[in-house]
Amino acid sequence: MASDEAARRTAPLFYYEVRALLTVFVLWGAILVSPNMRAEAAAVVRTRVRSAVTIGLGSSLAYMAILAAMPLASNVAYVHAFRQIGLAIGLLGGALVLRERISAPKIAGVALILAGLALSVLPSLTFQPF
Repeated sequence: MASDEAARRTAPLFYYEVRALLTVFVLWGAILVSPNMRAEAAAVVRTRVRSAVTIGLGSSLAYMAILAAMPLASNVAYVHAFRQIGLAIGLLGGALVLRERISAPKIAGVALILAGLALSVLPSLTFQPF
């Protein structure tokens, strides 16, 4: 049964690898077919390759962490819900690192996300005697 356990734990990473390869093939196909996309891709490579690689790696690692957490969680709904906290972290990172201006709608959106996360955890924190 050890092979069943290993397959269960590695299945999310295999899924991610297949998804990543298909994404690369589709995007490169679109870039090769469209002259506009070719020009945009060339501009990104010339001017923003470091940012693009950093964002790509960060996004990939975050997604792999979520996939790895799924088999370990007793309630997968929590994993799915709490992956939305990345939006709040992104807003904070944008403000602190990139010096982006935070607008009222962004603050309201993050507040609603955080309130929803709190409400999703609240029922498990209440006292249930029976």
